[in-house]
Amino acid sequence: MYNYAPIIWHYCSRSGRKKQGRNTHTPTLWLAFALSGMVLLLGTVILYALVPLRSPGSPHPGKSSLTAEPSVLVAKHPMVPSSSQTPMPTPTVGQPSNLHGGMLNRLGWTASASSPNDLPSNALDGDPSTRWSTGRAQSSGDWFLVDMGAIRSFSSITLDAGSSIGDYLRSYEVFVSTDGSIWGTPVANGNGSGQVVTISFANQSARFIKVVLTANAGKWWSIQEFTVSNASGVLNRSGWIASASSSNQVPSNAIDGDPVSRWSTQQAQTAGNWFLVDMGSIQHFSGITLDNGHSYANDYPQGYQVFVSVDGSNWGNAIASGNGGQSLVTISFATQSARFIKVMLTANASNWWSIAEFNVYS
Repeated sequence: MYNYAPIIWHYCSRSGRKKQGRNTHTPTLWLAFALSGMVLLLGTVILYALVPLRSPGSPHPGKSSLTAEPSVLVAKHPMVPSSSQTPMPTPTVGQPSNLHGGMLNRLGWTASASSPNDLPSNALDGDPSTRWSTGRAQSSGDWFLVDMGAIRSFSSITLDAGSSIGDYLRSYEVFVSTDGSIWGTPVANGNGSGQVVTISFANQSARFIKVVLTANAGKWWSIQEFTVSNASGVLNRSGWIASASSSNQVPSNAIDGDPVSRWSTQQAQTAGNWFLVDMGSIQHFSGITLDNGHSYANDYPQGYQVFVSVDGSNWGNAIASGNGGQSLVTISFATQSARFIKVMLTANASNWWSIAEFNVYS
């Protein structure tokens, strides 16, 4: 800013010299200083008006923005949330996992009933405060139906009446269907005796489940939660048949649930040896285990391939291959829909090939 003080001083000095005989030096000097101060003040005001003041929370102009307070960094970088900004996950109810067993995931399932007094879907929503109910006394022929959206493998259902004391089904039959039209004979029947009724049966592969009452009762029929399970993820082997290229010991020993019995080649392993299981109907599965038992620790397949078939004639390419390395050989693969499973050796070995238990997993 230009300093006008010398000009003012010069002007005042000349004025004082024109008036002889009067002492004007002191007043003139004070006037000069006053005018100079006013000019400096006016300039300062103009300067601050043109340049914005730094906000209290912003960093010093001469320093890096990294010296700012953490709250300022969060505001400038929203990808780094503060505790107040961290998004909370949205809870999902009624969607239990189906990873190798347990309750099936109910996402996308629908429900219907002979008496839709309450929404049938309440029995699938995972909310303990909602329920489906007949709204009247139980009557033989009343039914509750669940559409799982696709064919699933399962071996039990649970009907929980929740806080509706006494509203459990008294007598029932359970039917399953792949198309919702053909139901066949019941897969289970019985009598309920408490708030939570669990009904187990041989493993089924179906899309629809229908529970039908077979007796009248004075209480309503209420379902707070309807769940479907596949115990431990292991398919039920009831009715399965096993065969093998070498039947020196009974192949069915491998699917009898008895860890003492076994099937074995009773000779050295030879490429081309096979073991086959017929599950009786098309199942959905993603893994098998071959347990040769602790008594035959080295009798595992040295090299193998796994094939599946829907008819026992057309096998296609192997869905898995590998080398066994211990008594329990676990073989996982993409989910298959088939009735027959065949394991074939791909290498020779001096040890026998033994299977104490052959299991299939959903």
